[in-house]
Amino acid sequence: MSSKRSRRFFEQDDITAFIVEDVPHRPLAHVVPLRIAAAHVPRVKNLSFRCVDWTKHRPHATFFLRLAHFDSVTLLELMSCRFASSDDLRRLTSALPSLATLRLISIHCDSFPIRVDDRLHKQQTLLELYLQPVGDGPYDDSFLAVCRGYSTLNVLVTQMQCFRTFFDLQRLVQGFPCLTALTLSSVSKHSIDSMDLTEPTERASSPPAVPLALVSLSLYELEPDQVCQALEWVSGASSACVLEYLRIDPAEDTGALGAAIEHIVKMSGETLNTIRLCVHEPSNGFLLVANALEMIDLTFFVHKDSRSFDTTISIITHALSRIFSLSLRRVILNIILPFDRFFVHEVDASSMKAHSLDEALSRDVFDDLPPLGALLTFTSYDDALDPILEEAMHVIPTLFALWDARGVLEVQSPQSHPRGVFQTHGH
Repeated sequence: MSSKRSRRFFEQDDITAFIVEDVPHRPLAHVVPLRIAAAHVPRVKNLSFRCVDWTKHRPHATFFLRLAHFDSVTLLELMSCRFASSDDLRRLTSALPSLATLRLISIHCDSFPIRVDDRLHKQQTLLELYLQPVGDGPYDDSFLAVCRGYSTLNVLVTQMQCFRTFFDLQRLVQGFPCLTALTLSSVSKHSIDSMDLTEPTERASSPPAVPLALVSLSLYELEPDQVCQALEWVSGASSACVLEYLRIDPAEDTGALGAAIEHIVKMSGETLNTIRLCVHEPSNGFLLVANALEMIDLTFFVHKDSRSFDTTISIITHALSRIFSLSLRRVILNIILPFDRFFVHEVDASSMKAHSLDEALSRDVFDDLPPLGALLTFTSYDDALDPILEEAMHVIPTLFALWDARGVLEVQSPQSHPRGVFQTHGH
């Protein structure tokens, strides 16, 4: 494309993103900054290179110099790209002067120079790193060492499949002293099961420290052992005392997980103001004691229940009876019922007598909820489950009459719940 034609095509104020996907016989990515002047697209914020092989087609000599003129770009995504050397990856990210967010998805580097050119990072302003694995395989130590070079990070969002061991994750996080938000997730149970949770004695005795600035921790779809290990690591550090946001979506509940949650909430009780937790039936429950807690968001997965929803009400009652805070202003209860027919057996009535729902709703901890400060929602994974949810919408809200009479209850209609979303950090 000629310079004049490219100017007529691209000189538009509303272009804010470029997605460039290469094909082997007609590589395009390496000529984009040569054919499209940055001045013609002054509002471009997002730049994405996909399926680019730097080992087969080397960039033009002026590629990085011209790329530097795209000073409006703040987000760079690299997906399924291969580099001859990790230096090429560093040069690419360092060429964009305003880069704040980097997404690395399935990246290959054929070589890693022993000597790292510090000049490639000296002007780096990277604040957020999203790191996803190569299929189900972990990255090697050399690639993670490259990532540790982005020492200005505030936010790290990654998946456990990126790491061979939990120690590798700890060591990566240690490289970001300014980190304020950490999000860990999983996309495959097989990969989690194959991860080495144990470490040599010399490592286990002195695990890498958690950044002191960490205020937000989110854990998604991890197995209980992984969640417990992450919580133990964070709660054992000074940063646990300043944690403000905690989100945990475990694959299942265990007694050990409940104890780990209780411990980290207790450790951060004077600063923790927001908790989002998923409770799977059956659940052992956990105490939530945090004086600074202002908002609690509980999602209940109930896999079987009767038409009167005794199991659902029992789990909600138990959870509400174990919340202790001096500052609570917002309660969100989200109910997910992933079954298509009712269970014929009823919950033993004796299990309901110890703490009735009315008793839980009348607790002092909920006295200061403002108007519509309590939200009751119903979520569907599948439209085929609508009859169950319709019945739940008819029965369950009536049991919250005490909150409804006070004007603090809002009921939200069933909504769709997306699966497989690569979650971002909290707040």
